[in-house]
Amino acid sequence: MNVKSGLFGRRVVLLTLTITPILLLVLSEFLFQSYNRSFWKTYTSTNSELAGNYVSDILIIEDNIWLGTNNGLNLVKPDGSWESFTTANSGLFSNEVRALTIDGSNNIWIVHSNGLSILQPNGGWITYPKSYFRNNRIFYIHAIAVDGLNRAWVGTSNGLFVLNQNEILTTYTEDNSGLVNNSVWALNIDETDKI
Repeated sequence: MNVKSGLFGRRVVLLTLTITPILLLVLSEFLFQSYNRSFWKTYTSTNSELAGNYVSDILIIEDNIWLGTNNGLNLVKPDGSWESFTTANSGLFSNEVRALTIDGSNNIWIVHSNGLSILQPNGGWITYPKSYFRNNRIFYIHAIAVDGLNRAWVGTSNGLFVLNQNEILTTYTEDNSGLVNNSVWALNIDETDKI
């Protein structure tokens, strides 16, 4: 622990800010920390309801904090209460959550080790297991971003796939696009809707 700053590690992997504002960090040690301008708090699966100690992604919706972990998905509500989603109580096909994003209809898109799940605002789930993508040779899904038309751009080990909730719309690989490699590990869509 860095005693001077209160930061528990040396390298920040993810960083985001809530409306409140509270600074949220995931460190190279995969610990989840928050800072509210007064003190640091470190969360683990032993001192909180954090599903797993490896936090892969953070998604802020208003002041609700969604955490993707190696053991499920957590929702931390503004009142401090926690809710956990796992294969046992949700539409997740795997507890190993890799990436999170939200679309314009407030659906939460969740990348996990066995495919892709969508948590709808009404609490319903749509899940696409890896077998849904097999004909398109997707083996590992690494990243996701949603554009202004609610199309999901999915970064995989076999290129970039664009889909909506019903079908795969197109596929980009190094053979048919400007991709220099078929492994797409990170995605971002800017304010002009460009990826």
